[in-house]
Amino acid sequence: MGYTEAGLINLVSTALMDTGTAVWGTAHIGNELQQQGRVISKYRPVLAFGTVTFASTAKELVSTALTSMIGDPVALEYEVNKDPKRYRNFEFRDGTVIPDINFTPTAGATAFIWYNKAHTLSGTTTNTLDPEEERIIIQLTVAELQRQKGGDLINTFPRGGPRSIVDFRETSKERREEAMQDLRAISDSHHHMVQDWPKVQ
Repeated sequence: MGYTEAGLINLVSTALMDTGTAVWGTAHIGNELQQQGRVISKYRPVLAFGTVTFASTAKELVSTALTSMIGDPVALEYEVNKDPKRYRNFEFRDGTVIPDINFTPTAGATAFIWYNKAHTLSGTTTNTLDPEEERIIIQLTVAELQRQKGGDLINTFPRGGPRSIVDFRETSKERREEAMQDLRAISDSHHHMVQDWPKVQ
């Protein structure tokens, strides 16, 4: 969570040995970072927290307030701020959370929902990636840009000779495979029981 998007773009340019962005433009790198951010989010999403209310006494909570949610909600607490905490089983259908409760909720009552969402990577604010995820997104972005460059050189006479096309492709494949292996490894340790969760963002 230490770099802005611009900072990550600079790191990608450095890894590509193109610090002047003569070959890969800033906008191109930034777009590819966004694409690889989605890949990271599939394996290591951000654990987020939302507050929703019962619009009526019906046992339904609309999840529209849960911005950028990936998949289904992770956990539901209702009633809130009790000791011990009252986590509930629930169903999730068509954007509606239906708690498994055997009583009628109070209209306007609050429920807490934990959910996964995509990482933030934009502008001048720092991103939501941890240092290892930052390292991986840089490697994935570099790999994809190298793959694209190898494709661009097909049917041309590159400065490094015809072999440079193969070099771009092979280096890209090796780099991506290594990065994805690292991403899968850290995703295995990403899941927590509710009581063991770290602070949410």
